[in-house]
Amino acid sequence: MSELPANLGRVGWAVTTGVTSILGGARGCVSRVEENPPAETQHVDQNDDLFKGDTDSLYTVKGEQTPENLTVHTEKYGDLKTEYNEDTGMYHMTFSPEATKKLQTEGGEIKLSFPFQTVINMSGGELFVKDENAEYKQWSLGNPAEQSQPVESKDEDTVFIVEPGQTIYARWAPGNDSAACSFIFSPTGSFDDFPFPTTVEYDSPTEAEKAGLEPVNLQEFGTYAWYPIYDENGNITEFGLDIATTNQVEEGEKNLADLKREGGTVKFSVPFEIKALNSITGTIFYIDPKTGDVIFLNTGNPVTNNYGNSKIPANSVVIIGYLPEDNNNGFSMSVSADEVNVE
Repeated sequence: MSELPANLGRVGWAVTTGVTSILGGARGCVSRVEENPPAETQHVDQNDDLFKGDTDSLYTVKGEQTPENLTVHTEKYGDLKTEYNEDTGMYHMTFSPEATKKLQTEGGEIKLSFPFQTVINMSGGELFVKDENAEYKQWSLGNPAEQSQPVESKDEDTVFIVEPGQTIYARWAPGNDSAACSFIFSPTGSFDDFPFPTTVEYDSPTEAEKAGLEPVNLQEFGTYAWYPIYDENGNITEFGLDIATTNQVEEGEKNLADLKREGGTVKFSVPFEIKALNSITGTIFYIDPKTGDVIFLNTGNPVTNNYGNSKIPANSVVIIGYLPEDNNNGFSMSVSADEVNVE
């Protein structure tokens, strides 16, 4: 398991402690790049033309309506089909690579509903779900996404399951590298008799572990495993890691929903060069393992230093401080397969 190195040096520990103290106390001292109000305070105009109609006129269900064989056809993005995911034991429906690229470049929207209970993974854009009063409510993004709640309601049960027939509406602006989403269904079509898992179990060792990438411990936010990223020929080109339920192998005292509501600090170190770290909010820096220098980074997908370089040296200690009530809190990262011990 990837742990933080003990030899950070005085400067590294001082900066880390300082950021943690700032976030725990005077949170307003930490700069915020995104100034959009949090989802739970945003006003949703029910008269917006985008919300009219129960489903997109260009959306149709094809064939048998079971979690195993569900196919949705859209004119803009082609067919979305469910595929069995051995890691979760559930059926996942995602956009094709071509459709994802189109969404990331041009932006777009999709509106649909399903005959089964649904869980949504979505880390970029805006997500709305029509509630039992036939009103659209904005949901907080995440893996899984969840119904937005104010901080004072954090102890209430989190709602992350979309009921059968509820309309889902997602939209993305052009140039969003996190555009697209996935829909997850239990084998039975209901999470009443198939509880949605809070962690995943992998056959050990995983491809990432074989390559020398141990799961990353994010302290109070749990432990997360790397997953392989393949090219069109089936070759592993990168390994990715998201702070998401679908990659969580060990629970912590808090989760991604808490990070979005309450803010907090995550710290980690990876024994290989990080090719890209993605985070559009937060105060982000790393401590150089050779010099002890503190390098601050600009938010983005990926984050970069002041020279536009997105790579982070191996064994650096990365620290990200997030403010509370920000729907965009969270990160993902990747390392090149050429960097690790792939046979």
